[in-house]
Amino acid sequence: MKSLNLLLLISLSLLGHHVVSASYIVTQDYYYIYVQYSTPLPANTPFYATVNGNQMNFISPYPANKIQFIPENTQFTKIESLKCWYFTASDPNTPIYLEEVTNYDLSPKIQLIGPDTQVQLSSRPITIAGFYFPQNATIEMGSNYTQDVSIFVNQYNNSYIFTPPNSVVSPKTITVKSRTNPSATPDVYQFMYKYPTWDPIVESVQGDTATVIATGIGMDKSLLTFKINNVLVPISGITQEADYKFGLQLTVPANVESANATLTATFSIGGDIPGKIRFKPSITSADPKPLVVGGNISIVGRFLKGSTIVMTPFDTNVASSNLSCTITDANNTKCFVPAQTGRFYLQAVYPIAPVVQSENFEFQFANPTISHIFYTKPIIETSSSASASGSENSTDTTPTPTTPPDLDKTIKITITGSNFNSKGLEVQFNGKTCNVTDQTITKDTIYCILPYKTQSDPLPVSGDSIEISVTVDGLEGSDIIDLLYSCENGANGQMCSGQGSCLSQSGECNCSNGYSGDLCQVAPTTASTTTTTTTSNNPDNDDLKVSSTSKISIYFSSILLFIIINVFI
Repeated sequence: MKSLNLLLLISLSLLGHHVVSASYIVTQDYYYIYVQYSTPLPANTPFYATVNGNQMNFISPYPANKIQFIPENTQFTKIESLKCWYFTASDPNTPIYLEEVTNYDLSPKIQLIGPDTQVQLSSRPITIAGFYFPQNATIEMGSNYTQDVSIFVNQYNNSYIFTPPNSVVSPKTITVKSRTNPSATPDVYQFMYKYPTWDPIVESVQGDTATVIATGIGMDKSLLTFKINNVLVPISGITQEADYKFGLQLTVPANVESANATLTATFSIGGDIPGKIRFKPSITSADPKPLVVGGNISIVGRFLKGSTIVMTPFDTNVASSNLSCTITDANNTKCFVPAQTGRFYLQAVYPIAPVVQSENFEFQFANPTISHIFYTKPIIETSSSASASGSENSTDTTPTPTTPPDLDKTIKITITGSNFNSKGLEVQFNGKTCNVTDQTITKDTIYCILPYKTQSDPLPVSGDSIEISVTVDGLEGSDIIDLLYSCENGANGQMCSGQGSCLSQSGECNCSNGYSGDLCQVAPTTASTTTTTTTSNNPDNDDLKVSSTSKISIYFSSILLFIIINVFI
């Protein structure tokens, strides 16, 4: 295109040209330059131009008597020479020139200003970008603040770096005045400051101080006042968190009970800015640990009023649940925890948007506790210590020594305590696994099968100290408990047939109400209802067992013999 236009210029010099004499007016709108002539221009005709010697692209009249164009370079401030021409269809080789524009000072045009936050950091500059900026200019903000600036050229346009006063100001006009071209018309830009904003959720509360993250606040706290829930609160400090973001340390008033609160910012110039904030609730403690059957707990925290307490088990297969709670005040609540096991999280959730929630507070159900361990004393199996050898007529009665076999045995252990549950249940008895049976496990009783060997790993006896541990869903309870014997149940399913008590040191039934037998299973006879039967478990004392019925028979026989002797005498 440039080569074509160059050929056109050469042609013009060879062939001559015609000049249309007409007055003109140059105007600007943003980065557009308009040249309006006093005579109409031909429509639908390509126009050509050079500005300060720089070739322009094809242009067209807009409207019929106005030329509109955008220079390829907007970083100049004066039109020293603007030549514009066109060709007619009847004579495509002879250019027709319009009146040349010379020595026209372009006016600066502001494109944008930023940042536009209402309060600036100390010495925080703003950038004024635009077109046709002079090398040196004076920036006016409002009517009482001026600053001389020099051009800063970037890849897009010309810019000025301007540092406004470090204060809160109402919306102001910014004016760019050329210091090198006094005749250039200054450009006036209405610079509307944006109101400061703050994050609606307060993430950090330490003691009575909350940190509110705000944008466009600035560092000068003397220019700001804040109210929380209509209570004027002091600003203890301002810290810069990130570019244009600041942390305001505000004192939380006592009337803030829930996560929901109002925040009103007042600026020395600009008025009130009302809004809302959410304080994140927190849970700091919970007590007591609930039993596996469920129970009430007391929760202590902050901003709990209006929040829902959510319980989330560690076990991902168990769904979260909202607890039934009674709020006592902003910092305390009582909740009922339903029956479960293991560890879980507690979380306070304020449910109204924007929703805020506390960090997870880790808690758990009470650990298992162990009070007693029993087992039923097994019957000792005995075998003959001597066996016949040789022929039947052998007179050798010397016993043959035998080694008792080391037999694998099992025995049922009964453990009593609290907070037992079948979920993840493990039992250790002196370091050995006691296998839990499928018998019903209650909250206070466990039955398990303990393997042992009759010789190499014999059972402990009553009174021995046992190291016992019970784990339920990852929570362990352990203790050292003295072992006790239990007695077997009679045919009616009751220990000692329900007719005696178990002697835990010996594992024997102590019968009552005239009952006898190893399990107190023998009921007393009718004749002995007026007497007491004493049963000894010692086989060596069988000769001491005397029946009261035999004594009565001997007594009556003696009386009869006495009568007969007296009659015959």
